[in-house]
Amino acid sequence: PPSRIHPGRGDWPCNKCGFWNYASREQCNECFAPKPAKTAMESLNPFLPRKEFTWFGMSAEMRQEKYENDRIETQEESSRRKERAEALKESALVRKTAGARCATCHRFECIC
Repeated sequence: PPSRIHPGRGDWPCNKCGFWNYASREQCNECFAPKPAKTAMESLNPFLPRKEFTWFGMSAEMRQEKYENDRIETQEESSRRKERAEALKESALVRKTAGARCATCHRFECIC
């Protein structure tokens, strides 16, 4: 197809003259032949999603796997955040008991 034509977006070639048309056209811009039926377009266009895929482009199994991976990553991030908060509290407690403040922000609980 020409450079500005995107078969994955529904742009289609005319069966009569071979001219590529945008998806919004209902007839060929060159020879005015009607737009081919959807089944004919599916055979011409390998970029259209297959029936096992959903509107989001993923099968149910792929969505479930992605959800599980995202949930595991979120749990890992949460545990790292908690560990860092505990370390900051511990260092603040050590500074407070020693009477030392942060050299940059001059606080017991450093914000820098």
